[in-house]
Amino acid sequence: MKKILSIIAFTVAFTGAVLAGYTTTETVTVQKSGGDNPKSFVLDQNYPNPFNPETNIRYQLPVSGQVRLSVFNLLGVEVAVLVDDYQSAGTYNVHFNASSFQSGVYLYKLKVGNTTITRKMTLLK
Repeated sequence: MKKILSIIAFTVAFTGAVLAGYTTTETVTVQKSGGDNPKSFVLDQNYPNPFNPETNIRYQLPVSGQVRLSVFNLLGVEVAVLVDDYQSAGTYNVHFNASSFQSGVYLYKLKVGNTTITRKMTLLK
């Protein structure tokens, strides 16, 4: 499944002042893999990592539920939502193109019900 992702990004000074902001559109591909249902929630490390500018994020859901996979900068600002949908149990792979992002460290977070898992990824241009 391909989704169009709207990204809103801001450049913020150490004082908290917003220096610049922009919106861009990216395509995110989400694919469900075949096979048995996993036994636990898993959010794998993205690969490759570090990446430039594309990476893959794989996760496993033991039960169906509302899934949100988001990307945050180190200030804690959500800069992209890769998945925000109800998904059945299974293994999923998200292909993420971060060509409109600046180099740096980002966090990606999987939230399903009361379960939250976070990992770190590095974009090097």
